[in-house]
Amino acid sequence: MPERIRFSSNLFINCGFAAYESREPSKEIFFEYNTCVNTGGGFSMQGEDKLRVSSLYPHPVGNHVFMWMIDKGTQPGRVYIRNNIFYEAPYGCAVFSLIDPEDEANFVFDYNTYWQTKGKYIARIRGKYYRAGEFCKYQTESGNDVHGIAAKPEGELF
Repeated sequence: MPERIRFSSNLFINCGFAAYESREPSKEIFFEYNTCVNTGGGFSMQGEDKLRVSSLYPHPVGNHVFMWMIDKGTQPGRVYIRNNIFYEAPYGCAVFSLIDPEDEANFVFDYNTYWQTKGKYIARIRGKYYRAGEFCKYQTESGNDVHGIAAKPEGELF
């Protein structure tokens, strides 16, 4: 089990799958002060017009933070995702979760900046998608990023 790992002050550009992928129970993980740009872009497209069909289909790949393959009730500790810049995930989301909401509660999102004007969604959490213009709704319903900010679909920060 991953424990006490810190990913800090990195620049992730054109990651094909995710800048941070949580696919097993973990604790005391810190993903902080990173800048994630254009996840799902670059080599991952290989000239294709749309995202390739994968084992996750119909779910998209190309998310900045991707949480999956954690069995219900097995996430033992906190994972802190704070003070990051999530800039454009044109085929996916900034945050994408396929895990149980009870386990999602151990993922602490705050002080992140979201800029999503090319894709439809900023997040999929608790089984629900949130569009780029629904950041306040995302904050209220998920309890995430109480101190976060996001760009409006037109590109202005609010």
